[in-house]
Amino acid sequence: MRAHQIRSYGTDVKAQPVDHYEIRVEGRLAPRWAAWFDGMRLTSAGGTTVISGRVTDQAALHGLLQKLRDVGLPLVSVNPIPSEAQDRTDERRGPDQSPAVIYVDRMTQVHRTLDPDGVPAAVGGYSHAAVVPGGSEQLFIAGQVPQDVDGSVPDDFADQARVAWRNVERCLAAAGYTLDHLVKVSMYIRDRKYRVANREVRHEVLGDRRPVLTVLVTDHWDEQWLIEIEAVAARSAAS
Repeated sequence: MRAHQIRSYGTDVKAQPVDHYEIRVEGRLAPRWAAWFDGMRLTSAGGTTVISGRVTDQAALHGLLQKLRDVGLPLVSVNPIPSEAQDRTDERRGPDQSPAVIYVDRMTQVHRTLDPDGVPAAVGGYSHAAVVPGGSEQLFIAGQVPQDVDGSVPDDFADQARVAWRNVERCLAAAGYTLDHLVKVSMYIRDRKYRVANREVRHEVLGDRRPVLTVLVTDHWDEQWLIEIEAVAARSAAS
C-alpha cells in the first residue's frame, strides 16, 4: 500500500506505506458486524475493541473506518503494523524509533482536539489536548451539581450524572452554546466505584464528541451529591 491520505471521522488520517493496521475503537462490536472484518483479529478489553490485520488498499481502510463511524463506535487510533521488510528496517534503526501511532484530530465548530504521539492513548471518550483559535469567545461553566431546580437530588449515580449534565446543557444554551462547543470538561465523582457509570452516562450525553477531560475522585459540599461537572466551551466570536 502506498502512502496516502484517508479522510474519516471528520479529519485526515495519514496511512503509512504498510498493509497491516491495528484499529482501536471505543465499545464492543456486535456479532453481526464481525463479517466486516473477515480475516482480521478482533479483541476486546476494558471497553475498547482492537481490530488488527491486513488491509488491501486505501478504499478498504476507509471503508472499515466509515462502517465503524456509521454504527457509532468512536475511533481511538489507527496504528500501522510494519511488514517483514519494515521489521528489518526497524532493526537497523534501533528500538527507540518504533513506527509512529496515528491519532485522530477532530474539528468541532471552532476548536481542534488532538491526541499526540508519545502519550498513552486517550481511551474512554476524550482528547488529550485542544486548540482554540485566538479571538474565539469562551464560556466558563461553574461546577454543576446533580440537583434540579425544585431542589430534588436523585439517589442513583447515573440519574445524578444526567441531572448534572442537563444543568451543564442549560448553562450552554443560556449563552447560545451547545455540546458541540465543549472544549474542556472536569468531572468530580465521590467514589471510584462510579467510574464505569460515569463514563456510560458521559457517552450517552456526548456521543462521539471528545472534549479534553479530567475525572477526579473527591468529596463534595453536600453529602447527597455524588458528582459535579464543570466545563469550558468556545465558539467563533462571530457566532
